[in-house]
Amino acid sequence: ADDVAPHGFDVDLGGAEARLLAGQDASGGIQTARGFASLDGGCAPSLPDARDVLHVVGWCDKAFRYLATRVKAPLPTVPSAGFDRGCTFQGHIVRLREMPDRLEVWRGADLRYRWRKGETWAGVAAPEFWLK
Repeated sequence: ADDVAPHGFDVDLGGAEARLLAGQDASGGIQTARGFASLDGGCAPSLPDARDVLHVVGWCDKAFRYLATRVKAPLPTVPSAGFDRGCTFQGHIVRLREMPDRLEVWRGADLRYRWRKGETWAGVAAPEFWLK
């Protein structure tokens, strides 16, 4: 939209900006989507699907780039905080936890997934996380 504005394209992107900012979590990541739970039958309608709250690099980089073009003042330096959210994944209630050094998914007291940031592969990945 910014690139074509000089050619007469005019659109209000306030809704897009509000959606991005509303989806930003304490870790700094921006939630990817909304509504994935409806694809799996929504085992807990009050909880989002893990795919909705997961911070995906290929989404966050574009969201950050857009938001950076809107900044008018210097940004404060704020450390990344942890993010802990109840959600669902493949018919189970889970907790998605993101810390500055790792991402984990727990089902009750059972660790189902752990990826340490910077490593090539997840060190723990239960079968439901394997590609099919």
